[in-house]
Amino acid sequence: KFFRLLNVLRDGALAIGFASVLTAALLISNTLRIAAFNRRRETNVMKLVGASSFSIQLPFILEGIFATLVGWGFSTGLLAGLKYVIDDRIAPLLTFTNFFTWNDVWLASAYLLGAGFIVSTLASTLTLRKYLKV
Repeated sequence: KFFRLLNVLRDGALAIGFASVLTAALLISNTLRIAAFNRRRETNVMKLVGASSFSIQLPFILEGIFATLVGWGFSTGLLAGLKYVIDDRIAPLLTFTNFFTWNDVWLASAYLLGAGFIVSTLASTLTLRKYLKV
């Protein structure tokens, strides 16, 4: 019975994680559509002078990657701060359990960076291909 509860909690956490990734992709997509709309004159001029589709899309993709890097830095700092608080305050009180280690923090940070980069690049590319029509 206990393991069924753990399986349900794991599945719920996976569903929340998937919903978070989908939400992030939609936010990135919407933000880039707004940015492309606000820069439509510049992109039209670039099209008229014969710029390639990649050179038109690149500033928007880089903007999405920069936002990903800022979010990654914030989340890694928050996770490292949480680890620091747990090591100083909580771990001495609860000696019967293992908390996450610094290796876990850096591994999670690497996963966050990789996943953020992939989601940002895919959302940027698909949105800009559809919206800019280049």
